[in-house]
Amino acid sequence: MRIVAGTYEGFCYGWESNNTESAAVGAESLSGTTTTDTKGVKNSSPPPSATAAASSQPPTPPQPLSLVFGYNVHVGCMKSVAIATSGSRAGQLLVTGGADERVRIYDLRDRTELGELQQHNGTITCMEFYKSTHLLTGSEDHTVCIWRVHDWALLHVLGGHKAAVTSLSIHPSGRMALSVSRDRTLRLWNLLEGRCAYIKRLQGEGELVKWSPAGDSYLVVVGSTVSVYSAATSEAVGECRHDARVNSACFTGGKGGKGAVAVATCADDKTIRFFRTEGGTLLGKVDVSDVCPTGRIRDMCHVGADADADADGGGGGDRACSGGGSLATVTSTGGVHVWGVPTLEGVGAEGSGAELTVPLLSTHSLKGEPRFTCVTACLCGDVTEPAPGKSKNSKKRKRRQRQQQEATGDGQTQGPPGEEGRGQEGAPGAGGSGSNKKKKKSKRKKAKEVQFQGDPASNGTVGAGEGGGRENGTGVGKKSGAKV
Repeated sequence: MRIVAGTYEGFCYGWESNNTESAAVGAESLSGTTTTDTKGVKNSSPPPSATAAASSQPPTPPQPLSLVFGYNVHVGCMKSVAIATSGSRAGQLLVTGGADERVRIYDLRDRTELGELQQHNGTITCMEFYKSTHLLTGSEDHTVCIWRVHDWALLHVLGGHKAAVTSLSIHPSGRMALSVSRDRTLRLWNLLEGRCAYIKRLQGEGELVKWSPAGDSYLVVVGSTVSVYSAATSEAVGECRHDARVNSACFTGGKGGKGAVAVATCADDKTIRFFRTEGGTLLGKVDVSDVCPTGRIRDMCHVGADADADADGGGGGDRACSGGGSLATVTSTGGVHVWGVPTLEGVGAEGSGAELTVPLLSTHSLKGEPRFTCVTACLCGDVTEPAPGKSKNSKKRKRRQRQQQEATGDGQTQGPPGEEGRGQEGAPGAGGSGSNKKKKKSKRKKAKEVQFQGDPASNGTVGAGEGGGRENGTGVGKKSGAKV
């Protein structure tokens, strides 16, 4: 698992973990615990042999997370972070946003910075990738921007909110997205046409919105209440109330991390709760005051077992998230923890509300106790290495070179020694030796000089071809606002 978190001081930290055995043991023992109801509700429980085997195994101590990087990326508070969890560049692309109104782009595989996006005129509050092809960013300037990852071009600026955008979420199909704002509205956006399709009034300022993995429901956090709505009717199907302010929430609890039978929430009272999506029944809670005695859980992120890879049709990742997946949480005192998630499908409709014993898989604490503000995670196995000789950039480079050769008339080549030949259009002929090579090099040198100088009369084109020039030409460049 790969975890990236941001702090109030503007720093970004990254960890990696691969706890396959401990996660499997924790999932088995936790599944046996949650299926037993203390109130006498008849639930499906595991066989006695499985329960005895799980209880006989000693608890596995949490493994330390290995800190991979940590550096200052923003001037001021870092508000949001996102990592591509599926697609060809899954686990590789990382974007961060903060109070300096900039979106910074990084390549985690090469540990390099790719550039930054400058379009918003306010703090970047939320970001999310759709596979590895598009990125959505929300800001306090009341807008949502759609970026194309291929060339980081700005495709649409979605306006309509009357106050700062606090959260957004992309539907699994990639055709629509939800956003909430401080203007107490929820908006449904048609990403194909770049327009608002639906507006819903909320009871208060929306702080968080997320789609379910299946895309049939979504949750909205307003103050200390988490409401689950049906995507078909837009009516509330469940409501989870807390005594303290809710800091984060996510769908979880399905078998293999793919289902959405429960909602995990974390509040200021140092407790992680699991609610059923339909009805809002409390299934169980976890007291984390032992690992977080002074601070509070600031943000959390759920990672299912190959949920993203299977949905995208890709290969599997590491199996460290068997059972109901895992939860990565960050605290306001510099702590990072990875918890095993129970498979809550066997719990009865009434729920138990009992105290759960959730295994702590991994943990790490930073010196100085930085105040974490956001976190994201993905499976390390989703990172794909480029196949040799099949890079998209190399293909584009070769195609661009062929177009330039056709435009500059570089199809003329030298034949055998003593003869002057003309090869096929755009393809070099049989190369000669001696003075013919010198003539060939000089022709190419002159063609390059003419190409870089440009011809004002030909509107940036060179020669008789139709190639787009770089200066004063008709070639399509990157749109304003995308600085890479």
